[in-house]
Amino acid sequence: MDRTLIVNASPIICLAKANLADLLLAVSNEVIVPRAVMAEIMAGPPADAGRRWLESAHRIISVSIDSIHPEVSVLQLGSGETSVIQAGLIRRAGHPILLLDDYRARKAAASFGLQCCGTVGLLIKAKRQGNIATVHEPLQRLKDAGLYIHPGLIEEALKLSGES
Repeated sequence: MDRTLIVNASPIICLAKANLADLLLAVSNEVIVPRAVMAEIMAGPPADAGRRWLESAHRIISVSIDSIHPEVSVLQLGSGETSVIQAGLIRRAGHPILLLDDYRARKAAASFGLQCCGTVGLLIKAKRQGNIATVHEPLQRLKDAGLYIHPGLIEEALKLSGES
């Protein structure tokens, strides 16, 4: 993927717990993490997988969001989701992909014409680009790490990746 990823906390945390966070860097030439998202992850315990990954990851661009558009503010999303959407609006011309797992946040981002992807979608992109051999095994690792993935979504992901 030659497009920018703007990433929220939950995908980073879940991917890091499953030892898959480097896929973020593998599938995109630019990974942006808003400072509100960084703060959320860094507030976790020092041994937290997401925190450890952020501390060691190179090529992560941290951006500060100075103001939030009123139409984004009224959505009453979390500060991370709000910052990701605002960063997407700021960088709209480059057609970034927002990596959000929260349904309300994804729906809100889509209402602004922004493209979204969830953690499972990231796995499909990674397989299509040849960064992983299968989607099945990383899906299982995410589930083992505590990410709830609806069985229908698993079935759809396997179908889209040619594994069912």
